[in-house]
Amino acid sequence: MKATYVLALALVGGCMADDLGSTEPSDSSDNGYTNVAKIAGNGITPQQLWDAGLTANVLDATSLTQLASTISGRAVGPYIVGCALAAGHNVTTSYVNDVGITTNITFTGAIGLVDGWTSAALTTAQQQFLSSCVLARTNRFGANVTLSLRGPSATLNTAAGETTNYPLQEGAFFGNVFGTQTFYVAACKGSGDTTIYGRDCAKPGPLGTDTLCGYVYAGLCSNVCTSGTYFTNCAANSTTYGTPVTTYLAN
Repeated sequence: MKATYVLALALVGGCMADDLGSTEPSDSSDNGYTNVAKIAGNGITPQQLWDAGLTANVLDATSLTQLASTISGRAVGPYIVGCALAAGHNVTTSYVNDVGITTNITFTGAIGLVDGWTSAALTTAQQQFLSSCVLARTNRFGANVTLSLRGPSATLNTAAGETTNYPLQEGAFFGNVFGTQTFYVAACKGSGDTTIYGRDCAKPGPLGTDTLCGYVYAGLCSNVCTSGTYFTNCAANSTTYGTPVTTYLAN
């Protein structure tokens, strides 16, 4: 299993190396990282995020049952729960499959941006941070692309050498995927040349209004966000999104 979750918990700065596209269970590794359970192989689309009908309500038995009741919800669930809950904090529910059999499904925690979601509803700021994480982890090609996720949280921690190993700034992702009134998915382009990689969600499409995977294209990150170790305060949709997630790729 190639998926890696960066250790070095005492450091702040915000990175996670994430091998997108694998659905294999996690196991240990001797490469300086600890593996985590990965998420849907083909990535998710803005349409699936919309169809999943995510709500900011507390992540309890009722909301889990609702999430698992649709195909889109089951596709999005691993992403949103993986971003929200910490490693080892998993939630299980059930749904009735196409042949009428009740089937258990477990959503696995990984990053832990809002580990308290199982006991309290999400604030607007928490909704936006989880949305940024989910959008950054999507990959419509289903290719295994290892990337570094960086953002303003102590739960996104840099490992020694990670900024050297992942120097290509792909872009930043932000929005809100919770609720129909606030639904918005966007990305901006970073400074790195990432054209050889199987990811295109931060690249503008032919019209320059959407990215190649269907997010709103906000422009160059340096123009719409505050620059730093990672981007913050991205302005779009008459809103300032304070907690985008910035992605970096390896050479």
